[in-house]
Amino acid sequence: MNDKYFKSMKKIKSLAEGHGYCFVSSKVSVEENEIKYCYREKPTDATDSGWRFMAGDEDKEYCSNGENFQIYDVNTVCNFDRSIIDIIDTPYPVDFIKKGSKFVIDDEEDDE
Repeated sequence: MNDKYFKSMKKIKSLAEGHGYCFVSSKVSVEENEIKYCYREKPTDATDSGWRFMAGDEDKEYCSNGENFQIYDVNTVCNFDRSIIDIIDTPYPVDFIKKGSKFVIDDEEDDE
């Protein structure tokens, strides 16, 4: 793993193996902000989990720049934030926001 990303992680443990890859915002993987928003969409291929993890304050312009996201194994992201393990098997499509230390389904409709 590149030292630029997820600097706080020293050793990756097997917490959620076999889920495939996901996309992670640089606000999480580089700046190490807490994951406060995530969603799961239909996977693009057999190894895509469909999960997308973000800090929650990324705007449309930020998200449209692919350089602001990295691809990780879901297990790696679970090592950064273990609360993801509780939701990782939720079928798509689904959106979650973090309330306190737990993720809850985000029922708010996007106005944009």
